[in-house]
Amino acid sequence: MFQLDEFGLFLRDVSDPKSPQHLKSIESDLLKLYTASDSIFVGRAYADSDRTPVIDQPHCVILGSCTSSTLWSAITSRQVEAGLLGRLQVLEERNYVPLVSPLPYGDLMPPAAILEAVEWWLDFVPSAEGNLGLIHAQPKTLTMTQAAKKKLEDHLYAISDRRIHEDPMQAAIWSRSGEKASKLTMLAACARKSWEITIEDVTWGIQLQNYLTRRLCSGCQTNIAENSFDRAKKRIIKILRSSGRISASELCKRTQFIRGRNERNNIYQDLIDSGDMLMVFEVEGHGRKKYFQHIPEG
Repeated sequence: MFQLDEFGLFLRDVSDPKSPQHLKSIESDLLKLYTASDSIFVGRAYADSDRTPVIDQPHCVILGSCTSSTLWSAITSRQVEAGLLGRLQVLEERNYVPLVSPLPYGDLMPPAAILEAVEWWLDFVPSAEGNLGLIHAQPKTLTMTQAAKKKLEDHLYAISDRRIHEDPMQAAIWSRSGEKASKLTMLAACARKSWEITIEDVTWGIQLQNYLTRRLCSGCQTNIAENSFDRAKKRIIKILRSSGRISASELCKRTQFIRGRNERNNIYQDLIDSGDMLMVFEVEGHGRKKYFQHIPEG
């Protein structure tokens, strides 16, 4: 398990073509590890064979944290279509944490129920028989009720049919959604210390995963751009959404990242032509003042 702060910077470094090779190879290794949990993963070979890493049944878990802006600025369309983003669970919190009175952290203890659950899982060994029981474990196999199995299978087929008609970016994200929903159902059952997946577990896993997938697709559509022109358009739409209606002078001040008046006017006109932005004139005294506002979908 890897706990990484500033995860957005990590994604930026592993995807940057100018990064050293040892950083760029991390992305491909993560993709391999994701599907290697029932096999033996052999790392990059060295002349000294003792230095070559060998992992039996790898289960790589990354808990990454960062700000929303840092995450989206680091993700590229190539990462989405290659499948890395589709393998991540992105849980986004939009609000700031309010300042509260300092807690007596030295005296604060976790609830007893959490401690008992952690101790139970630490003591749990699926196969301890034989000399190699703790080296090459035989995983515990979960069963499913017939109702749970049918609901999950129907969901997987529905996703398979749906992504045929999606654009490549959304199809890449939805293609992993069913597998992640399956994992959530297993987590739900294991959280109850049960080895049988019920229809309630499947329903919870599907609903949560569908919500996270839709949020992820929306985030990609809003934040990921193919070029600098498209990136500037999306940043302007974000400003308009947060402002409601904004004067042309104020919008100009907040879009100083755009170089030159001609490029700014071209972006404005493209947003107006595409129906993403509306231009409004108001009479003030002897002249007119120009405003812009976002046109929400639907």
